[in-house]
Amino acid sequence: MMTHGISKKIRNANYFIETVVPRYKEGKIQGSDPNIRHYIGEVYLQRAWNYFAKLQKLGDFPIVKNTLIDEEGELIAASKRQPRNEVAHFIISDLDSALVLLGNTAPSGGKTELPATWLY
Repeated sequence: MMTHGISKKIRNANYFIETVVPRYKEGKIQGSDPNIRHYIGEVYLQRAWNYFAKLQKLGDFPIVKNTLIDEEGELIAASKRQPRNEVAHFIISDLDSALVLLGNTAPSGGKTELPATWLY
């Protein structure tokens, strides 16, 4: 199970995307739309960055787009490594999603996990 270091960050990003994006699309999240979009974009960017770190270190790597339950069959199936070119395409897809969602400036008072210079 992917539970430590960068893998935990990927799991957390997957959970966020899996739960927040559908609620956002259904209009169930209240707040400033540009801020909400920006924060969702940051999560796509963070997931892409974490996958990029894995790609650099390991090359082929499993692509997991959702949270996994603690069930042996599902975990074994999800742990199958994907070719590095597919991992790179997945990273680019997340970066494209981030680009569409991120605003030109970060919401005021917000704190990001990545340095601001990486966001723009």
